Amino acid sequence: MIKYEQPPAIIWQVNEGISPESRAIQDLLQSAREHASKPVTLGWQTGLKDQVQEVSTRCSDEGWDGYNANPISRSSRLWTLRLVDLLPGNIQEPSIVPEPDGELALEWNLGKDKIFSLTVSGPRLIYAGIIGASRKLYGEEKFINELPKIITNTLSNYFLKI
Repeated sequence: MIKYEQPPAIIWQVNEGISPESRAIQDLLQSAREHASKPVTLGWQTGLKDQVQEVSTRCSDEGWDGYNANPISRSSRLWTLRLVDLLPGNIQEPSIVPEPDGELALEWNLGKDKIFSLTVSGPRLIYAGIIGASRKLYGEEKFINELPKIITNTLSNYFLKI
């Protein structure tokens, strides 16, 4: 049995390589750094980011759906993580849904008349929703550092935590 005077150090940085494996290790280390630096009381966003990582890993091979689905792209995963940080904390937690084109979507489903889906395609957000029996909305918006108003308003007006 090995006894340590202090816990072993965590290696936070390794020399960057160019292989897919090296990039995957760099991504994991970046996630670990971000996770370790955040307080525990952030709410559901932290758990949602873990789900993004899990779904991305689970759907990382071509044909993950049993057909010809593309692997979840690194770009979609990184932009989805960025999007999660921008979501208001007072809304209901969405589900993370992998899409066969290699993108990730966030989905809020409160029954047949309240559904909203937000696909992350790089810095573009593609959205579609049914709000009530007669209101449908859809579109595409760019985002970099803030959530577009139409998406913020939709989430705040129809998907607040109860």
